[in-house]
Amino acid sequence: MWTLKLSTLLALTTAYKIQALILNRVSCLRFIASKVWATVVDPTETSLRDGIYPNFEFNIFTEEAQLCVFIPLRLYLEATQSLRGKEDYLLIIFRKLWSLTQLFLTPFSTFS
Repeated sequence: MWTLKLSTLLALTTAYKIQALILNRVSCLRFIASKVWATVVDPTETSLRDGIYPNFEFNIFTEEAQLCVFIPLRLYLEATQSLRGKEDYLLIIFRKLWSLTQLFLTPFSTFS
C-alpha cells in the first residue's frame, strides 16, 4: 500500500512520466532539514544527451498533511529498508514484470 500511495503522490506533485518515477534511486535522495532533493541519474526518453536529467525538490507541506510527499517518503524508506537489501531503486514491488512500465499499466487490484 505504501508503494501505491507514494507513487501516486510523486506522480501528482511532479507530473513526471512513469519512466522517470520508476528510475528514482535511493542513493540519489538527499534529505536536508525539512527538504528532500532527488535526481534521476538514468537516461530517460526525455533526458538530454548532455546529461540533464529530471530532478525534484520537496519541502514539508504542513497545511494538508495528506498531500505532503516528504513524510511518506521517509516512512516508505524506513518501512522498506529490510526488504530492499542492495536494491537501489526507490519503488519496490514483489511481482516479476516484463518491463518496468508494465507496473503502471497493470490494474492495481491485481497487486492485492
